[in-house]
Amino acid sequence: MHRQAFETLVQELSNLGSTPMLPADWIICTDSDILRDLRTMVERRKWLKKAKAELTRRLIQERVDEIAEAWECEDLSMVEVLVEAFPKDLEL
Repeated sequence: MHRQAFETLVQELSNLGSTPMLPADWIICTDSDILRDLRTMVERRKWLKKAKAELTRRLIQERVDEIAEAWECEDLSMVEVLVEAFPKDLEL
């Protein structure tokens, strides 16, 4: 897997918005310039699945970083709000 192409795909998905909820992956697999270059639909779906997982990981890491930053700033009310919202973010 070419790292630059993968990063571009993750960014492309990020620009689409809420990708984990997209039901029609085949649309992305056929419309994405990055995925279109792959020979088989199996390869395309594999890349798309990995890109979605990476995007989800990054979004979770952003939330964890926000909580850590609020903790470091000793903003306990913000920590409480962020920790309470964190499971809801994960659910989405």
